[in-house]
Amino acid sequence: MSVRFDVIHRDRNLQFTFGIELVDSWTPVSQSTGRYNFTVSVLALNRISIVLGSIGLFVAGYLSLGHLLKISLPCGVSHGCDVVALHPSSYLTGNSVEGGIPVAYLGFAGYLALTLIAVIRGLKGPQNTRPMIVLGFLGSAVGTIYSGYLTYTALYVIHATCIWCLVSAAVMILITVVHAAMLQADRMENNAAEQRFDRIISGVSLMVAAIALVGGWKQLEASGSAIVGDSANIVNKGKIELVSADSHTFGPADAPITIVEFADLLCPACQQLFPNLEALVKKSNGKLRLVFHHFPLFMKEDHKMALPAATMAEIAGEQGKFFDFVHTIYSKQQSDLQTSESILDIAKSIGLDPDVVSKRIADPKDKAIERVTNDINLANSIKIQSTPSVFFVVEGQPVEPVAPSKIESRLKEEPYASLMKGGGTGK
Repeated sequence: MSVRFDVIHRDRNLQFTFGIELVDSWTPVSQSTGRYNFTVSVLALNRISIVLGSIGLFVAGYLSLGHLLKISLPCGVSHGCDVVALHPSSYLTGNSVEGGIPVAYLGFAGYLALTLIAVIRGLKGPQNTRPMIVLGFLGSAVGTIYSGYLTYTALYVIHATCIWCLVSAAVMILITVVHAAMLQADRMENNAAEQRFDRIISGVSLMVAAIALVGGWKQLEASGSAIVGDSANIVNKGKIELVSADSHTFGPADAPITIVEFADLLCPACQQLFPNLEALVKKSNGKLRLVFHHFPLFMKEDHKMALPAATMAEIAGEQGKFFDFVHTIYSKQQSDLQTSESILDIAKSIGLDPDVVSKRIADPKDKAIERVTNDINLANSIKIQSTPSVFFVVEGQPVEPVAPSKIESRLKEEPYASLMKGGGTGK
């Protein structure tokens, strides 16, 4: 890549050189052609490289913190960063279950090396800097190629979008472009004042990156939740059963694929997902079944009736009306479910005695409350953090977490696609 624009002139050359300041100079470069040369200073490009390297340090460092602390990063409602972080391609060695070396650590080390090379170039001045420019270009080019591979894997293999990973890839590409420009730019003199300015830029950039990382660390520890999908690792490693004989199931018991959902009966997202799951099971020709577990988030505003609602659903289940209750409550608006009377009306509408239900939900030793508590304990033991949380369970396969928005598309991929066509034994 060249950042030089040439204009033919008959007898002399006008060279504009700009880095931090713009300089006018008349310097003959080629007496035979005489050209006006418009050239970006190596100093300016190197300073851009320092700033970009510091940004990359923060991004890769933040991704590394997510792996180190096993905490979910802010990444949108799809939790794409978590999905990518748990995939084997995110590890140089090992995996998210047994541990290992995440790719994010390599990214942090790479950005640190590129930044330090740029800092040394700025402090050293123009003498003998070309080998270091070549080194920086080769390193960033390799980083760009590897980032391209990881981005392709995330988007087209894992089918997830990791915003932080995309930002890291973009920064690496920019660093490569800057180094390519430095290889084409003219060598510029560097005086003591310029070197002092380089020290300031280096120090400020690295300090800002360090402060941001420390702040990110504190923020994640204070308010971050466990990585969405890490629950599946706990299940697989501990061989925890998500389906038992008394689980609430919708669909044939011998279905080869079981969809396990942890849900809150007052959760709007769960309300939107449930009819889709019902429809999938109905049209699967016996290949799918749904298992429903309670995880009432009754500590949250507008979810205060979630625990009584879950208990009433269990009471309805004793009469074979569990999914009648679930279907009915999900047909209501959350704003209409903020009193015990509104929940009792639903119980009454499906044939339950409201007086009996009222007495039972007031008894902390009631069997229905015990069953809800067991579901909550199961969710907590595998570190469920939000609802809906969905898993695919297949005999002989690891339990897999699936984003609600990816359920249908994932069923079209292996190992599930062949089971949807052929059949097998469910778990």
